[in-house]
Amino acid sequence: MLSKQALPFRGHRNEPAYTLDNDTLNHGSFVATVQLMAKYDPIMAAHVSSVQYKSEQRLKRLEKQRLKVDSTQDNTSIDQFSILIRYVFKGIICERLLSVVPSNDSTGQGLFNLLSQTLEHHKIDPRKCSSDSTDGAASYHGQYKGLQSKLADVADHHVHIWCYAHVLNLVLTDTTKCCVSAVSFFSLLQNLATFLRTSYKRMAVCIEVVGKEMGQEEMKRLKLIGETRWSGKFNAAAVIFGRFEKPSVSTFINLLTCLSIIQNLEKFNAKTKHEANALLHNLLKFETILTAFSYLYIFETTAPLSSYLQTSAWICSLHGV
Repeated sequence: MLSKQALPFRGHRNEPAYTLDNDTLNHGSFVATVQLMAKYDPIMAAHVSSVQYKSEQRLKRLEKQRLKVDSTQDNTSIDQFSILIRYVFKGIICERLLSVVPSNDSTGQGLFNLLSQTLEHHKIDPRKCSSDSTDGAASYHGQYKGLQSKLADVADHHVHIWCYAHVLNLVLTDTTKCCVSAVSFFSLLQNLATFLRTSYKRMAVCIEVVGKEMGQEEMKRLKLIGETRWSGKFNAAAVIFGRFEKPSVSTFINLLTCLSIIQNLEKFNAKTKHEANALLHNLLKFETILTAFSYLYIFETTAPLSSYLQTSAWICSLHGV
C-alpha cells in the first residue's frame, strides 16, 4: 500500500522495537500500519509482541559494544553524522546502523555530545563502550580534544582504533602525489576523461572507435578521479592501461586512435584539435607509460587489500571468529 501510494516507509527517529508501546511517538508509516493491523490480527499482534520482547532482551544483554562513527555532507551540504554499533549477541557478531543525525558542531566535544544524546535515546550506556573506530580526522582522532579522548574519559577501558582501510587510503593518496611525474600522470588521466565526456560529439567518436574494436558490451567508460579516494585513480588508470599482469584489456590504443581522428576531423574547431593533439602527445611519452605501469604494479597488491579491509571477514578474523 505504501509503495503504491508513493509514501515513505521509515519514520524520523522512533523506530526501535522496544519503543512500540509508547503511543506518543511517531514510529513512521510502515510501523504504524503494522501496529494498526496488530489490533485486529492476533497473528500479527503475537509477532509484534515477540519482536518487541526480543529487542528489549537484546538491549538488556548488551554488555559491551564498539562504536563506528563517521560524517559526510549530503546533497544539501548538511553534515550527517552516522553512528554504527557493533556487539556480540549469543556468540554472533552483529552490526547495526544506530542513527544518522545532522551535525552542526564538528569539534570533538560537539560530536561527543551528539553521540551521548543518541546513545541515551536508545538506552545504551556509553560506559560500556569498549572501543571505537574512526578515520584520522582531528575531531575524531585527537589525543586531547578528539572524540576518542572524550569517550576515554567516560569509559577508562576504552580503546581507540584508527580504521586500517582509511590509513591505507591516506598512504596511497599521498603516494599518488609524491612527485611531479605522478601528479602529471593522474592530471593527464583526468583531463582525458573530461575532454571526452564533456562533449557528446567527442564521445560519439570515442564510442564508435572503442566500441567497434572491443564491442559495445565490453566497452569501458572513462573514469573521473575523485578528490579523496586513491581507488578512483586506480580505476582511471586500469580502464586506459589495463592491469599490470593483463595489459591486453586496455583501451590505450583505441584512445590514441580516437584522439588522432578528432584532431583531423573538420567538424571540430581549432581549440578542440589542439587539446586532442596535446593529450595524444602526452599519452605517447615514455614517462607516461613508465609511470602508469609503476602504479599499476602497486595497485595490483593494494586494491585487493583495500577491499579485504572493508569486509566482515577481516573483522571476524580479528576476533577469532
